[in-house]
Amino acid sequence: MFGSFVRHDNGTKDYVAALSELQDILGTLNDIAVAHRLLNELDSAARRDTIALIRGWMEHDYAERVAEFGKAWKRFVAQKGFWK
Repeated sequence: MFGSFVRHDNGTKDYVAALSELQDILGTLNDIAVAHRLLNELDSAARRDTIALIRGWMEHDYAERVAEFGKAWKRFVAQKGFWK
């Protein structure tokens, strides 16, 4: 029924690929946010060195993902809609 509203070409694949990339990055950013919350719950004097190491890794990963998101967003908004 809705087939007449959708283009059936590589533009659709490109659009979905760009959207999927954004979803993956946002999922990773969410995982990092949840991990921060869980680390706050675990925080204790006995674990500070380990938690600091994990936080450092997460901050590095977060910064990379935010940079990737900016590039992925530009690719996404440059896509033509898959609808006619």
